Amino acid sequence: MTNPGGWIWDSGCQRSYRIVADSEGNATIDWAPPQCSPQVTQGQSAQDTHATQEPRTPTSHGAFSSPSPGFDPAPLAYNARTCASSRRLSRAPHPYLPSAQSVSSPDNQNPGNRGYRRIGTRDESRDEEFLDHRFRRVRANPTRRFFKFGRVFVMLWSEPAGGNAEDASQSSITTNHMGEPVHSKLRRFVVVSPNDAHCICLPIATYGGQGCSKPGVKVADHAVIFSGDPTTTPPTSLSNEGEFTKRPIRVELGRNVDPEEFALDPMSRINFAKAYTVEHNVKVIGIGVVAEEHHHLLHSYFRSALGFD
Repeated sequence: MTNPGGWIWDSGCQRSYRIVADSEGNATIDWAPPQCSPQVTQGQSAQDTHATQEPRTPTSHGAFSSPSPGFDPAPLAYNARTCASSRRLSRAPHPYLPSAQSVSSPDNQNPGNRGYRRIGTRDESRDEEFLDHRFRRVRANPTRRFFKFGRVFVMLWSEPAGGNAEDASQSSITTNHMGEPVHSKLRRFVVVSPNDAHCICLPIATYGGQGCSKPGVKVADHAVIFSGDPTTTPPTSLSNEGEFTKRPIRVELGRNVDPEEFALDPMSRINFAKAYTVEHNVKVIGIGVVAEEHHHLLHSYFRSALGFD
């Protein structure tokens, strides 16, 4: 577990938290015990204390940066006002981001689904965690400029939990208001078909660091996707992944994006066989765009997956 250090004080919940990243570069939120709060020394304001305790960014590709231009600074849905009791949360329809304390012991597993995990926190009286405050909705006017062809972004994605959830070790299982398990995790997407209020996107996954060597994953449906400048050499695939028939696709990170934080994992694969609809009112963090010289690859491979070529 990579720990970038640095605590941020949440005045609404009266607790501190920090961003941590696991060995695969997936960022989560780590809440401190309720007693832990910033210490204000004599002559130093609380605002100054908060500024000095701002965490360093995770040293991986996995989650957060300052808002991209065009993001709505309105409060997030998962802010301090959403703090609720465990009883209310168990009926809430929205899953939360798992903390670094998520557990998978037998006591916390669904008897019928051994892979399911409940969200665990440092405070065992609470079952909720909160989405990082740097996720933002894109403002109404520039949505088409943000959700354009080739845009790469990260968001909290939720879907009904199945037995073959991708990257299940990085996921969280919660229960919705109908009593059904919901699989939630931070996912990266590439826009391939922009529309007025939504866009069609393709997912990026590492499959738990296995790439296309993971059982059931078809190498023919995937391509290596990586981040870097024009001189960057595509990462080498695993010998047991099989032969890729699609050329690697390069992503150019945004000008204000920290490559140590957002660079795509070397095992990242884009899946052309799975298309998702993403509404423009979701909270996202922009990572970058597919390099212009690879736009034709992205377009051609997507059309081929749809059966148009």
